[in-house]
Amino acid sequence: MKFKKIKLIFLVFLLYSTVVIENIRYFNKLETDESPKLYIPPPENINLMTFGYHENFADSLWLRWLQNPEDCGKEKIPRLVFEKEYEGYKSKHKDLYKLDLGFDRNKRKVCDKGWSFLMLDAISNLAPKFRYVYLIGTSILSVIVDDHEGAAIIYEKALKQFPQDWKLYYGAAYHYMYELDDTSKAAEYLRKAGNYGAPSWVFSLASKLYTKSGQAFLGLTSLKQYREIISKTGDLVKLNLIDERISVLEKQLKLIK
Repeated sequence: MKFKKIKLIFLVFLLYSTVVIENIRYFNKLETDESPKLYIPPPENINLMTFGYHENFADSLWLRWLQNPEDCGKEKIPRLVFEKEYEGYKSKHKDLYKLDLGFDRNKRKVCDKGWSFLMLDAISNLAPKFRYVYLIGTSILSVIVDDHEGAAIIYEKALKQFPQDWKLYYGAAYHYMYELDDTSKAAEYLRKAGNYGAPSWVFSLASKLYTKSGQAFLGLTSLKQYREIISKTGDLVKLNLIDERISVLEKQLKLIK
């Protein structure tokens, strides 16, 4: 009797997985070069549909996310609209704008918790100890997707699961400094990174974040760390984008000194 029950659960699980995969394949076939890509994020309560196989589902979603990690899945909004609507945005420290970042940030568009974020959010709910979701996903959301609120949400989830991981604190400091203009939060996370094993100079850097040199150094070191992660994927497009930003910040740091 017990064997039959297990067999039934397995068959239902297999059927559900097949339906999900076939739906994704069907909608992908509907796409044309002219039409926008169609992305279907997992349902909000997907954990209720896994029959206890949370990590297995998380792995399948992770493999799907890796195919299009840079996609928002919907129309992006202007940066200025994001700053007005996002409650967590801080606009007190405008010295950051004096740095030449190689682009006009106000002309860039922001992804408002798009497909890439929703996938990572679902994966981290199913497998909260899946560290690479946080380590890689946050950097992609922050630097490539421009999903700034989404990245902040995933960073906060990451720090709850890995409260002593200094690399996550350091990455979060970059995100809050460069994308959310929250210097105080960035300095706080740098100090925590130092408390949990980061090089001792992060304490000095935390106090220098209110200067242009401190901001440039944080941006440069963080981007180099992101580059090391992205280089493992072999994605030349993303690497070139990060290299451009690194080059600009290196020049800026020399001028400031």
